Amino acid sequence: GDSRDNDKIYKKSLALAAQFNPLFILHTGDISNTGSKKELDHFLSLLEDTIPAIPLFVVFGNHELHDGKKLFEQTIGPLNYVFESAKLNIKTIVLDNAEYSLKPAQLNYLRSQLLNRRVFTFVALHIPPKTRRWTWHSFSDGADDLMQILSAGKVSLSFFGHIHQCDEDEIKGVKCIVSGGAGAPLNRFFLPGKPVYHLIVVKVKDGTVSYTVENV
Repeated sequence: GDSRDNDKIYKKSLALAAQFNPLFILHTGDISNTGSKKELDHFLSLLEDTIPAIPLFVVFGNHELHDGKKLFEQTIGPLNYVFESAKLNIKTIVLDNAEYSLKPAQLNYLRSQLLNRRVFTFVALHIPPKTRRWTWHSFSDGADDLMQILSAGKVSLSFFGHIHQCDEDEIKGVKCIVSGGAGAPLNRFFLPGKPVYHLIVVKVKDGTVSYTVENV
């Protein structure tokens, strides 16, 4: 996530990701600086030039808000959605919290999707919940409800961006990963994570899920 304003690092990130022959790539948001049509088209052309055969899914980020959600939906894709693999028995639920909140309708959507969860269910949003660890650059409106739902739904992993670092925490029994190191200026101060360019490699094998941090 958070690849804006740095094509050099993002291209290196994509090249590194491709080496793992991934089923798909998940971007945790902020693919652009303002969300303009020019920037979104540039993002798509960059993918076409580097990883044309690998599916990539995007979480809506707060920087995409500047030029509006409709433009993002027309150019990139939906704001709240699900994709899954029956072969690997995995399901990924993506939610838009770019305005620092989750609305009741979104929380209900999440609940309904978790009623039909798979063995491995992942949830991704752009902005991490406000906690004792993530006191800044985080959201609180709907955050408690989010974590209660994720805990009750036995979500395997949850992913966030927005903070330009690599960090992790466990909240209500749910492993939460912040991955915002794909090119945007790193947050080197006042936050507890590691300010490194990186990506997360998630592996599902033999009934278990694991992950590693790969520095770019």
